[in-house]
Parts: sequence; C-alpha cells; structure tokens
Amino acid sequence: MTGIPDNNRAEHYPNEHARYTKQEAFGWRFWACIPLDESRFEMTTRVHQAFDSFQRDNINHAIDNLVVVCHGVTLRAFVMMWCHKTPEWFEKERNPADCSIRILDEGVDQGYGFEGFRS
Repeated sequence: MTGIPDNNRAEHYPNEHARYTKQEAFGWRFWACIPLDESRFEMTTRVHQAFDSFQRDNINHAIDNLVVVCHGVTLRAFVMMWCHKTPEWFEKERNPADCSIRILDEGVDQGYGFEGFRS
C-alpha cells in the first residue's frame, strides 16, 4: 500500500506513469511496472516461488490436495504458472468473482467449480 490512490499516481509520478502508459499502449502491460507497484511479471514470479514449498510438502508429507486462498490477480498468476500458460492468456483472462473456486487437477485447468459473487 502506497497511501496514494491509483488514480492519483499520474499526478504524483508523471514520468513513471508516462512510461507505464507507453508500455501498455504497445501491448506490454504484463511487463510494465505501475508507479510505486510491481509489474504483473514480477508478481507471477513471486507466486511461482511458492511452488517449491508445495512440491516439498507433497514429497515430505504426502499432501495430494492443496487449497490456495488468494486475490483474483494472484489466482490468474497461479494458474498461468502452474499450467504453463502465456502472458497473453493472463491478460485475456478476467479476474474471478469474489469467492470463486477454480479447480486445477494434475496440472490441467478444469475451470471454475463455483462462480462467486460480483460486487
């Protein structure tokens, strides 16, 4: 949290915002860094770092099923990395509704088992 609303970042950081806007216009939104924030690429990289823990738990404790509770953009990043999807898929996939349940089975995206609620 930066303490600056998203719609005020351009005013406070015009150079950084101009760079982000330019990258976004050329279709590089996934790679572009929002002022005072991280790019979607950086966020998916952080999500991917958790995979080692999941694999270790599976090996060491025979955990076969995993439940991940997260925000929509994090869920999209998780599906992208776990199922080896592309950044283009990430950008086309919309955020899920609140409380949605997405099922991944053996590395295959089964879609939503429950579509949540839109506020």
